[in-house]
Amino acid sequence: MLNEEVKLSILVVLYNCEISDSSTISSLINSFETLESLKGIVQCTIWNNGPVKISTEKLKIEGVDFTCVQTLNNNSLAKIYNKFILDNVSQNYLILDHDTTFEADFLLNAVNLKGREVMTPIVKFNDRVVYPLWNKSVVEEEGSYLSNLGFFKSIGSGLCFSKDIVNEYISKFGEVFDSRFYLYGVDTTFFMRLKTIDKVKIVVKGEICHSLSKYENETTSLTNFRIKERSYNYGLTSRYYGSLLFNSVKIFLIPFQKLFFKRYKEVNFVMVLKAFLRGEHYRE
Repeated sequence: MLNEEVKLSILVVLYNCEISDSSTISSLINSFETLESLKGIVQCTIWNNGPVKISTEKLKIEGVDFTCVQTLNNNSLAKIYNKFILDNVSQNYLILDHDTTFEADFLLNAVNLKGREVMTPIVKFNDRVVYPLWNKSVVEEEGSYLSNLGFFKSIGSGLCFSKDIVNEYISKFGEVFDSRFYLYGVDTTFFMRLKTIDKVKIVVKGEICHSLSKYENETTSLTNFRIKERSYNYGLTSRYYGSLLFNSVKIFLIPFQKLFFKRYKEVNFVMVLKAFLRGEHYRE
């Protein structure tokens, strides 16, 4: 497939997941089989982020260009996303995790996205709408919003944006996703940056079902890992976004806020402080 023909480049990031076990890849295959019009205009990159190498034999569909990249050390999502964007010339870009399900019309929405638009779907977990958020309220119906008139937040899976948006980000920030963030915060800071760009329309369109860790039971070791990641996300966001003075006061109030607010129990004060003072993720 020639680069100039690509209307949509799709990235699917796998972690600890075989091709055959990914609900996202199953949804993609079903979509390509349902809509012949997608063939020849869509390119897919499957990025295995570890921890072991996987077989890619099942990634063969006539008319669809599949590329597989394997990095086995759980690399930074921000750097993976940025590398994918730089390596693929396309009109639009779609980011997906490995555990997302959707119908074929969702891909059509992504293909037809216009120049100064960012699209994110309605996200459901166990039949309940949990994202996106507009000024902290859950958005349950399709619609559009101007990026600079309020704060929008959603997850990375299902996020779609045009080449025009890519060019805006690179011109202003040098990259699309903030590479100072590793796992948590990569999607949130995308929307924080978007708020600084005028006349961008955020389109809520389509629907996906997605697994979300904060709503699921997990092992103690995994919980501790997420606390560490959330803590570094909190510290780095406080360092690089918003008022430095105001954010530093908020950090030193964390031990007291833990007594009254549940969300502060999900972070570790010492880790937040380390991230804030050092200005880098612990894995950098």
